[in-house]
Amino acid sequence: MLAGFDGIVAVCGHDRAFMEMCSHILVFEGDGRISDWRGSFAELRAHQKAQAVQAASPPVPPPAAPPASAGADKEAKKRASNASKKLPRVEAEVERVEGEIAAIDELLVAAGADAGKAAALAAKRAEAARLLDELFAEYERLDEVIRAGAA
Repeated sequence: MLAGFDGIVAVCGHDRAFMEMCSHILVFEGDGRISDWRGSFAELRAHQKAQAVQAASPPVPPPAAPPASAGADKEAKKRASNASKKLPRVEAEVERVEGEIAAIDELLVAAGADAGKAAALAAKRAEAARLLDELFAEYERLDEVIRAGAA
């Protein structure tokens, strides 16, 4: 019904599928900060993930001098090969944790006014979000190793 409505509707929601209908989102970030996002909910989540990865990754050091020997180049290629093997496992773990967070979000909505249950779920969600941040940082580290080995 809302998809066919030719007007403006203000909604507040937690259901990701429902939020996909939105094309303009006010994001309440905490500490009194509200950002204005124009685009889909999926685009917003992708943007937030990219920002989290960027914030979690250590500063990029200045470019290193070229390897002094063929041995150093061979070692960089070996590290890149190992990182390439680990990267799919990290990606799969990111997907698993994102699914866990989505499931917790649904349980939080279902908890309704049960403050005790909501608090326990919020703690579980915070731990999953922390793990997701670590996974994004590891992904970035592995990606840097791969790029360094390809150079």
